[in-house]
Amino acid sequence: MAECDVRLRAVVVGGGMITQEVILPTLFQERRRGRIGDVALASRRAATVRACQEMFPGESLAGFPDPATADAEESRPDAYLDALDRLGEGGLVIVATPDHLHTEVVLAAIERGQHCIVQKPLCLKVGEARAIRAAAQEQGIYV
Repeated sequence: MAECDVRLRAVVVGGGMITQEVILPTLFQERRRGRIGDVALASRRAATVRACQEMFPGESLAGFPDPATADAEESRPDAYLDALDRLGEGGLVIVATPDHLHTEVVLAAIERGQHCIVQKPLCLKVGEARAIRAAAQEQGIYV
């Protein structure tokens, strides 16, 4: 019987300072401990993904958009959707985008059956928080 890899797969959406200084180092540490499997980064620009890959040269970090094939400076605000689709159900999405984009990313992750951790604030409006809570409860997703 084939062995199943039960380590949590993760996608980080947003490649800014918090991702670079806190989130990625933590994920890589937990991967070395055997708790995290594949790690991917989704950002608007391939140049941001490349910069993060270069910060952690010994670590495997998939990128969306992929710096090996995408124009470095082309804006791809929907690149995170490709990353979420590749993650598969039951993965972990860490949202570290500008605050006004949190709700859109969280709802897209919930729709795909993925659990979420969100850099504060969760969202900007009470109505958005209610929508997130309702969607998460309906899908049985941790946010």
